[in-house]
Amino acid sequence: MGLEMVELVMRAEEEFGIEIKDEDCSFVSTCGQLCNLIQYQMGIGGVNEGCPSQRAFYHVRRELVGLTGKTRREITPRTSLHNLIPAQNRAQHWDELGKKLDLSLPDLVRPDNITTPLNWWVILSVLLVLASWPLHIPWGFALGSCISCYLVFQLTRPLAVALPIETRNVGDIARRYAPRYNTMSPIEPTRDIWPQVQKLISDELSIPIEKVTRDADFFRDLGAG
Repeated sequence: MGLEMVELVMRAEEEFGIEIKDEDCSFVSTCGQLCNLIQYQMGIGGVNEGCPSQRAFYHVRRELVGLTGKTRREITPRTSLHNLIPAQNRAQHWDELGKKLDLSLPDLVRPDNITTPLNWWVILSVLLVLASWPLHIPWGFALGSCISCYLVFQLTRPLAVALPIETRNVGDIARRYAPRYNTMSPIEPTRDIWPQVQKLISDELSIPIEKVTRDADFFRDLGAG
């Protein structure tokens, strides 16, 4: 498979959120065959038998490529989100990712060096309030401790950029998204993706869209290398 065809297949994978194996591409010579292969991978026209986690990963990866600028091959299920999404823009990207996936991602948390002292401060404040009467601790002191604790909690909210333990890598997000793909549900049996595939081929090979027909051979008719 020539370089142009490799780029075309990669573009199709990204646009449709699928993965096409090299051995499947060896049977593709016309535009219509490529369209049929994409439909098969998407489960269009029948029952989706693909692994829900795998399909979810492709979808999550596509959104992460758009958000981070990384290539498809740089993002695997084991890729650490800590390295993939830097702390300085993590809050914004985390929110955007949740919206694009229409998924409720767990909130980012404060780093341990802030969370641990803050938790102890909360415990101390509660103990002061409970012990204020029997130990004759001034109410103002106990109340001031609670108020200051609350203020510190609010002031450190922008520092909550650490990843929650349940979503440390790309695979963790894909597993949360996987239930969207019900393996027993029909997927868009009447959807026609040919116009989208036709435009994709035209753009990627830089040829007039009129030349892209279902019977057009990539190598003989369109000169793809």
